[in-house]
Amino acid sequence: MCPAVAGTDFPKSVVLATHYWVAGPATALCEYLQGRIPSFQYIAHPLFGGPDPALSQVFESGRLIKAGRSEGRSGVIGYILDVLRTIVWARGRSSELFIGGDNLLALAGLWLRRTRFGIHC
Repeated sequence: MCPAVAGTDFPKSVVLATHYWVAGPATALCEYLQGRIPSFQYIAHPLFGGPDPALSQVFESGRLIKAGRSEGRSGVIGYILDVLRTIVWARGRSSELFIGGDNLLALAGLWLRRTRFGIHC
């Protein structure tokens, strides 16, 4: 069982990956977790591609320590790239919990857990 589920304590490290269009539940969850999780990574991909970038932000104790961005794409290729970018951005970090904002990005979390590149439960 994952440490995050076993007790009532927050996990020590979390990755939140989502698609964004406007501010919504994932944005609110990001803001909530930033100051409560010692190591937190927020990965956001544009829902419809276009000129908006894909973003990765890493927070340690509520402070932004690393940020990355990549050009967003639209269509099927864009969604495939979103999964691959999520895997690349998240795999370098050891995390107790991966939150996929939708089924496509949850697939990236399942792959990370299966291959033990980033999610350790």
